Amino acid sequence: MRCWASLWTARAIAYRLKMGVDQRSVSTGVVVQVMVAPDVAGVLFTADPTTGERGVMVINASYGLGETVVSGLVTPDTFVVDKAILTVKKATLGMKDLEWAIADGKCWLSRHDR
Repeated sequence: MRCWASLWTARAIAYRLKMGVDQRSVSTGVVVQVMVAPDVAGVLFTADPTTGERGVMVINASYGLGETVVSGLVTPDTFVVDKAILTVKKATLGMKDLEWAIADGKCWLSRHDR
């Protein structure tokens, strides 16, 4: 229920208004999986969230769990991928100096100095 409700936050509605998206056309999907200890994680957008361009996918990624990306704690690596031919059109490496790590069921935030 909370995932569906997140479609109707002020921020989500304002974004759709700005991008010209019909409020009645939206839906949401949820992926549920077992937590793993990743080396790298992030977010995949099926359209460019800054321009609305639908011919590309945008990947934001950083070290450890994806929480540092979605919370804005780091400037992630960003990859813009052409959907038609699945090639990277643009790659920008970000400053990824923090990492959410997980081991033995415990999570912690640490400096990343790789």
